[in-house]
Amino acid sequence: MHFVYPERLWFLLLIAIPIIIHLFHFRKQKTLYFSSLRFIKFIEQENKSTRKLKHLLVLLSRICLLTFTVLAFAQPSFEKDTISSQAGIDVLSIYIDNSYSMSAKGTEGELLSEARETAKRLIEKASDNTSIFICSNKLDATEQRLLTKAEAFDYLEKIDYSPIVRSLQDVLLWQQTFLNKENSEQTKIGKLTHLVLSDFQSVTAALNRKFEINSTFHLIKFSAQSNANLTIDSVWFANPIHKLGFQNEIFVRVTNHSSENFTNTEITLNLNGSIRSSFVEIPKMNAVTTSFKLTETSNGLKTGKLSVNDKQLFWDDDFYFSYAVNSTASILVLNSENASLATEKAFKVEPYFYTQILSEQSFNRSALEKVDLLVFNGLNSPSSGLINDVKDFVDNGGSTLVIPGKQVDFLSVNQLLSGLKLPTLATKSSNASRIQEVRFKDSFFAGVFEKEDPNLSMPNIANYYTTKNEQNGKALLKLRNNNSLLLKNGYKSYLLTTALQEDFSSFAANAIFPTVLLRMGELSVRSLPLYATIGEDNSIVLPLKQVSEKPIRLKGSNGDYIPSQQKRTNQVVFTLTGPEATEKLKSGNYDVLGNEKLGSLSLNYSRIESDIKAKNKEEIITLFRNSGIKNITFSEIKNGEKSTAIELEKSSELWRVFLLIALLFIFVEMVLLKFMK
Repeated sequence: MHFVYPERLWFLLLIAIPIIIHLFHFRKQKTLYFSSLRFIKFIEQENKSTRKLKHLLVLLSRICLLTFTVLAFAQPSFEKDTISSQAGIDVLSIYIDNSYSMSAKGTEGELLSEARETAKRLIEKASDNTSIFICSNKLDATEQRLLTKAEAFDYLEKIDYSPIVRSLQDVLLWQQTFLNKENSEQTKIGKLTHLVLSDFQSVTAALNRKFEINSTFHLIKFSAQSNANLTIDSVWFANPIHKLGFQNEIFVRVTNHSSENFTNTEITLNLNGSIRSSFVEIPKMNAVTTSFKLTETSNGLKTGKLSVNDKQLFWDDDFYFSYAVNSTASILVLNSENASLATEKAFKVEPYFYTQILSEQSFNRSALEKVDLLVFNGLNSPSSGLINDVKDFVDNGGSTLVIPGKQVDFLSVNQLLSGLKLPTLATKSSNASRIQEVRFKDSFFAGVFEKEDPNLSMPNIANYYTTKNEQNGKALLKLRNNNSLLLKNGYKSYLLTTALQEDFSSFAANAIFPTVLLRMGELSVRSLPLYATIGEDNSIVLPLKQVSEKPIRLKGSNGDYIPSQQKRTNQVVFTLTGPEATEKLKSGNYDVLGNEKLGSLSLNYSRIESDIKAKNKEEIITLFRNSGIKNITFSEIKNGEKSTAIELEKSSELWRVFLLIALLFIFVEMVLLKFMK
């Protein structure tokens, strides 16, 4: 037996009061005169014994009254199990999984609705003085509090679907941290019972650490009527270039997360209000990729949505995307001592490119404003100021191409290349060679060649520069001697390892030279991503052609949101992570607004929970036991009515019994005083 409020046992000292009253309660003696005292003496002795017994019984009843009253207010209880518990209030901790997988259809409605109703029934079964601790996938400060029964019912009604995905380990760690803090700083917790209401998806039911938890866990699994689910999990273009008259192809992958085949499934593309459909067959537990061919007939922003018809889960049936068809790309060619006219001519042939020509001596930082691609034409010895300016340009999203001259200063050029995160130059080589390998599979060449032709006419390379630190780049063109001729990195910067003069190579005279330059220019156009995923840790770079005085905000059909943002030169970097962003943002297409409309951004929910495969009873119990949690009960609700059969382990509360016993001793005292003569 333990007491919820053991400090109240000090009131047992009040038992001394009736004892003192009994010891010092002396009646005033009266003298009575009789003719014969023998009979009176006998009567007096008999009455004295009766009175003494009566006083002792009254004293005993008063002691028992005080004892049982104090014990009742200290709230004694016996545990039905063998779990050690300490003095304090009873707490019922409830976790309700409100991720989108719980929107699947159960027998009595959606699984989240069933979970809420089950939680209500179990709260009703708890004792009136039990505190309720409820959390969902939010796990924020608003859920860090103990509730009364009435407050718990109100909060359950407010729990709605959330795109936040939590593992069981995240939830248990968060609960344990709060309850330990509450127990040590605020409210002493005695009996603690855990309820976990979830569908126990395989992708989120993860416990990879040991827990020191002795309280009982009631695991309640909710199962959908059907595990069938179709989802669009990714969208991409065959070619990253978007410009007027350009033919492209958009691909969409649809995954079937079920054990049944789907035939004649409709995939719908809605692009700027124009709707097209395609019908596909999707085998069970498989994925199918289909595509739509597009021809850009106008410049400007394009917003689209790809959809699949599904009968079970709907939150992952739509996939939003957006992009911009640009009318121009801005190129700055910076000529040095060994500049080649072929570089300028390559860009000026194509009206899509707005090309500026500057000498290295006349360059200043302002020349980089609104530039997409900076080309170093015949670079030999860049100044330190130029190196710093170009590094800032690349950090702000710009693209660069370094074409070396005939007499490079390795120290200064390598300092520039290091700042651009490109491989550096090692030595000058006169070991003549020819281009042997073109990386046709690389996205850089997507759509450039109709087919892979290994017999392309390739130029001769008489002199070139060998490279080191090639892990910083990826070779697009390689020579027969395995040296790289053209490299790129992940920051849209490029390095050519030969000069363009005839005594160095015939590369500038070959058709592949303007081809790669024009592709660099097309890829250099800065834009927002095709889509972003809500809640993922990603930084989105918004290019700016002019400074926006107003903060960047996202405006969609569900309202406005101002993300966390950082302004830089010619760009703003903002993030969509954190509980606030995840809670307020919904999937869809958003306008990016500053002083004016700056672009479009498409947001989608994470597809982590699209595979609704769940763990079975044995797997779930084993998972918890391997994490050190031994006191487990498991229930699976498939038909709804089983929720009423779940029983919570309660403490055997004795305070009501003790209070009744105390009232009984009041009655006993009254009987003794009235009827015992």
